[in-house]
Order: sequence, then structure tokens, then C-alpha cells
Amino acid sequence: MAGELEYNDYFDHLLDWYPHRNDSNVFYTRFEDMKKDMTSVVLKLSKFLGQEYIDAIEKDNNVLNNILLYSGFDYMKKKLSEVYDMQKLAEFTGNVFEGHKYCIEFTASLNPPEELPELQFIRKGIVGDWKNYFSPDQNERLNKKMLEKMKGTELFAVVPS
Repeated sequence: MAGELEYNDYFDHLLDWYPHRNDSNVFYTRFEDMKKDMTSVVLKLSKFLGQEYIDAIEKDNNVLNNILLYSGFDYMKKKLSEVYDMQKLAEFTGNVFEGHKYCIEFTASLNPPEELPELQFIRKGIVGDWKNYFSPDQNERLNKKMLEKMKGTELFAVVPS
């Protein structure tokens, strides 16, 4: 809440790039938009990337279906669970980039207590689900901060209250 993150305040970060959302070299979408209509977002992205991507989708409907499948929440959650399984990663530490190897070794060195629930990088893929992890007071404080910091933008206009 104090904005003391590694790369500055989260909301300031959003506001810094927000004016560029309509620049020709920036693709802008929101998680909420993807959850509402992923097909439209994929088509918008293909248009942004170039005619060859639109042509590929129009030529073969399987291209769009595969994009939707492999970028879907359930598929990505399954794949990321496999990637972040520390036992599997430890077996391959000799075959990864040095920076990734460092991350693997550091995470393994934390040695969390076994009674902790499994850490989940991806939870449910539901718009606004983060509110279920906060107390009513935390939700109220965060909503107030979001409204204050994001005033004049549509960034959090779609988040259910």
C-alpha cells in the first residue's frame, strides 16, 4: 500500500505507460477483457502483429483454436505447475540459462516448512478473485487507493466490487 516495491509503486508504474496505450507499437488489453471475450482479444492482437497473422487465422480455423487452447487459463496453469515443480527443475539445473538456474537454486534454498500450503503462482483465473484473499479492511483500503490513483483511467473500471 505504501508503494514500496522493487520497481516503484505499482499504480505509478501503470500510470507511466497508460498514456501510450494507443501508440502504434503498443498492444494494450486487460485480463478482464481476455476473460470476457478471448477470441476478440486474439483477433485484435493478430491485427496488431500484422496481416500475415490475420491471414493465418482466416486460412485455418485450427490456428485460432490452438491459440485459444494454449493461451487458456487451464492449460497455462497446468504447464506452469509442471515448470515450477522444484523437483523437476532441480533435475535440469545444468540445462537452463544461468539466470534461471540462480532462481531455481534460490527458491529451493528457501526450504519452506512442509505445513505451508503449496504456493500457487496462478490461482483461479477469475476476475476480482484477489478480493477473497483480503480482509474487508484491506479490500476497502485497496479500493480507495485504486480509485484515487487511477482516477481518469479505465484501468480498474471493470473490477467487480
